[in-house]
Amino acid sequence: MLPSTSCAENATATVSRTAVPRRSGPISTESLMTLERPPGPEAPPRPARITLTYLAFGLLWIWFTDGFLAGFGLDGRDWFLAAAGKGTAFVLLSAALIFGLARREFRVAAHAAHLLRAVADGTTDAMFVKDRDGRYLLFNAAAARLVGKTVAEVLGRDDTALFDPDGARRVMALDRCIMESGRPLTSEEVLTSAGVTRTYLATKAPYRDETGAVAGVIGISRDVTDHKRDEESLRDSVWRFRSVFEHAATGIGITDPDGRFLQCNPAYCATLGLTEAELREADLAQLIHPDDRAENMALLRQLSAGEIPGYEIENRFLHASGEPRWVHKWVTALRDAEGRTKCLMALVTDVTERRRSEAELRASEERSRKGAALLSAVMDALPVSVIIADPVGRIVRTNPASERIWGRAPTADSVDGYREYVGYWPDTGRRIEPHEWPMSRAVLNGLTATAVGVTIERAGDRTRRRLELSAAPVIGDAGERLGGVVACLDVTERVAAETLLTSVLDNVLDAVIGIDEGGTVRSFNRAAERIFGFTAAEVLGRNVNTLMPEPDRSRHDGYLANYLTTGSAKVIGAGREVVARRKNGETFPADLAVSAFWLDDHRYFTGVVRDISERRQLEDQYRHAQKMEAVGRLAGGIAHDFNNLLTVINGYSKIVLDEMPDGDPHRESVGMVRDAGKRAAVLTRQLLAFSRKQVLQPTTLNLNDLLDGMSRMLAQLIGADVDLTVRGAPEPWPVRADAGQVEQVVMNLAVNARDAMPTGGRLTIETGNVTLDTGYTAAHPEARPGEYVRLAVTDTGCGMDVVTKARIFEPFFTTKGENGTGLGLATVFGIVKQSGGHVEVYSELGVGTTFKVYLPRDRSDPSPADSAGALRAPPTRGSETVLLAEDEDGVRRLAKMVLQRAGYTVLEAHHGGEALRICEQHEGPIHLLATDVVMPNMGGRQAAERLRAMRPEMKVLFLSGYTDDTVVRHGVLEAEVAFLQKPFSPDALAQKVREVLDAAR
Repeated sequence: MLPSTSCAENATATVSRTAVPRRSGPISTESLMTLERPPGPEAPPRPARITLTYLAFGLLWIWFTDGFLAGFGLDGRDWFLAAAGKGTAFVLLSAALIFGLARREFRVAAHAAHLLRAVADGTTDAMFVKDRDGRYLLFNAAAARLVGKTVAEVLGRDDTALFDPDGARRVMALDRCIMESGRPLTSEEVLTSAGVTRTYLATKAPYRDETGAVAGVIGISRDVTDHKRDEESLRDSVWRFRSVFEHAATGIGITDPDGRFLQCNPAYCATLGLTEAELREADLAQLIHPDDRAENMALLRQLSAGEIPGYEIENRFLHASGEPRWVHKWVTALRDAEGRTKCLMALVTDVTERRRSEAELRASEERSRKGAALLSAVMDALPVSVIIADPVGRIVRTNPASERIWGRAPTADSVDGYREYVGYWPDTGRRIEPHEWPMSRAVLNGLTATAVGVTIERAGDRTRRRLELSAAPVIGDAGERLGGVVACLDVTERVAAETLLTSVLDNVLDAVIGIDEGGTVRSFNRAAERIFGFTAAEVLGRNVNTLMPEPDRSRHDGYLANYLTTGSAKVIGAGREVVARRKNGETFPADLAVSAFWLDDHRYFTGVVRDISERRQLEDQYRHAQKMEAVGRLAGGIAHDFNNLLTVINGYSKIVLDEMPDGDPHRESVGMVRDAGKRAAVLTRQLLAFSRKQVLQPTTLNLNDLLDGMSRMLAQLIGADVDLTVRGAPEPWPVRADAGQVEQVVMNLAVNARDAMPTGGRLTIETGNVTLDTGYTAAHPEARPGEYVRLAVTDTGCGMDVVTKARIFEPFFTTKGENGTGLGLATVFGIVKQSGGHVEVYSELGVGTTFKVYLPRDRSDPSPADSAGALRAPPTRGSETVLLAEDEDGVRRLAKMVLQRAGYTVLEAHHGGEALRICEQHEGPIHLLATDVVMPNMGGRQAAERLRAMRPEMKVLFLSGYTDDTVVRHGVLEAEVAFLQKPFSPDALAQKVREVLDAAR
């Protein structure tokens, strides 16, 4: 096999000793080089040595013979003859000397060749010599055997005759490299000859001739195929042993006979928590638990002494962490041929977990034994029926409660045997088939059921009981079904209680909501559905903050978490007013009571929610009524006193104005006083209107006719930039109201609409017949069900926000600044309420406002006074006697003067008591009592009652500046009570007196 490096780099390389058979040792290049000269006891003479010897002999011969002949004194011919004889002798002696040397040299060479052949033919290694062309000059028998040819077949031929072409090229190339470098080389060659591939270890060196020139290659080659195979097998064996040693799960430790560690595998090190280096320094005895140390060391000494072949034991090692580790240890001795102990080997397995598992298993078995006994005791004590069945449904175990619940101890050989048990599905009443029982589904299909409600008939008495069945399959370690178990809970009483509770909850008027710790709704009664607009299915499972508006919705979870963490009872308690949210997004005020309770180690909350919208509205109405009452009392008191003053001012100014000639310079001044008095009278009427203390003179009205009569005046009032549209109902129902007051309502609403449209717009006034049902009145508690005529006034103005809308009917509240009195809409509200009606306002910013006035339908027949009386001007003069009772001097004197001028006899009284005395003292008839309602000493009502008892034929006319009196309030409804509102004009007083006197005729 050619080396991977260049020839020059490998010329001096040798193969390691492991690659050469140990029995012959390495082949050295020095021994290979000695093959250039024959080996022997003497080294063969070299040509230079022979020449020197010959030269020395010649010189000595000349010197000696010349000296010898000189002693004879020869000359001439004798000298010539002597010299010729000396030369001949020299030649002969030289020839003899050279022949002897050559002969000796030949013998030495022959001996060397013989020795070389003997060596070549006697060695088992292949020996060869090649010339520069690669032809073999020498090829021993061993080499011939290796290539499967004879020596004669090889000599004179090159490697192509011996090996495969590739192998021959590699060998010849290597030879050329050696000859070129002039250095020996040892290498492995893998060659194929005669179809057999072998590995050779070849040592080659250049072969030089007598001149020192490289004449070829000489080499020795050894077949190391089997040796290589043995070495590879040995390496594999060592590798396998090392792999097993290093990767074995069992710890392997090797020590000397005294117990000092020589080698340990990783598993052994891991068992003790030490490295191999630490173990080599450790004392084996100190690694063994003190309680096990003596026994282990005694066994170790016996094993080292050869007293025992080995031993097996379980003991405790001390782990590096200090934890004792149980190990199973098998120890044996490795001995030499003489039986001497060379080392000890221990196989160690960590059995700590096994020991622990065995202990746990023993404890578990003990617990299982106790558990089985406990389970049996528990089953016998349980009030719940527990039934256990095998894989086919055969009942193998029941407890005493089963007999009590089922009427007898349940038995069955299979699922089909369940047919004898009578059960029904509660929701449908259908009988339960054998395969439908939860136990059947558990053992046959491996299905689990929890709290399945069924109704059974008990054996024997055939009474029906409501049960909850929970069943589950019993699964083995391999996943196989071993049977099933079912628990039967008798919930008959609980279901009855739940049914009763559900009935109660579904019939209470308040919402009852149950939630868990997370705020999830768990119960939702019918009242909650009605109040919130959600169905129970829509709410159950959702967070209760669904029922809350912001910001309570975001804060709720924090309140709940704070209560659960700290116990702070912010969410617990009764009587809390909150804002709740309906499904449609509408919010409403609610009274909330929350209580907490524990169930199955979990905390739950019950909230009772009462919709207090109606109560809030009533409270608001009550507060508004109180405010209006207070303002009304104030306004009524002011109006009463002011009306007395206005009666005097307007009355006397009228009289003076009537008596003044047209050219009187003071007539204009008196007229201005008269006009101012009229305007003041209008203001007092407004005060009485919004305080609902004015006296109404109701008549049967058709609102369409009233609006037709007002159309021209309304158009002038609102201006040309507002488009007025009046739409009357085809056949409006009649209403009973004071025509003047209804006109005042329309005028005030029209003015309010005009002011809301400063740049113009559209004003629409409509009438219509409507019936208000209980649904409407539930949302508007101030209204009452019934038939009404609706008067709607709609503008396209700026509209109102919620805050403004809530205050528009408050007296003196205005959004017009200094230009408004705050009495317009308050007057509207007072007139409508005093007329038994109802006002509703709809407004949206930027869109406009609609006022809807609802006046009750009048089903009475129109009185004659409503028609003809209103058209006929009554006479103003008379001759009857009138008793005038008035505490205000100015009013009394004015009334007396007016009545006297009209021809009446007037009896004057300052209060009711005085009127009684006058009536008792007056002998003639008294035709009419004209009395103020509120007077000191005795009021007009008491005086009228007593005087009418004395004089039944006497008529009564009440005069008042306000109407806070029972008689007058009745007068609003009772036509037989006559009343004249202050301030009144002289003509009005005269006409009213004449009207009352003529009423009975």
